[in-house]
Amino acid sequence: MTEIQLPPRLAALCRDCETVCEATCCGIGAFNFSPFSLIHHLSRVDAGVRAESVAALRADLDAFAASIRAAGPERLTIPALNAALTPAQAQALAAEIAAALTEAETLWAVHGARAEARWDAFQKAVGG
Repeated sequence: MTEIQLPPRLAALCRDCETVCEATCCGIGAFNFSPFSLIHHLSRVDAGVRAESVAALRADLDAFAASIRAAGPERLTIPALNAALTPAQAQALAAEIAAALTEAETLWAVHGARAEARWDAFQKAVGG
C-alpha cells in the first residue's frame, strides 16, 4: 500500500466535512462532502465562497489527483481519512469533492449576496 497525504487546504476541508462520525471509527463514511459542507468550510475560512479559496482548493485537488496517478495501481492509504482505497476509488473521491465545489460555487453565486445582506442587517440590528 502507498500512503498519500492530503495537501493542506484539502486536509482542512476534510476535517470540516467530518460530520457524520469520526474517521477513526467510520473511515471515509465519516465525511459529508456535500456542497453545503463545502460552503460551511469556505465561509469559516473567508466569510463566504471566494474565488481565490476555490482556486486554491482546486489546485489541492489537482495535486491529490496527481499523487493518486503517481502511486500506481496498488491500494492507497489516506491517513487523514482513515481510508484504504483503490486508485479508482480515490479518483472518484477527488471527483466528488470537485463536483461539490462546483455546486457550492453555483449556490453561493445565486444566494450569497442575499445571505450576506441578511447578515449585515442582523449585525446592524444588534449593534455589531
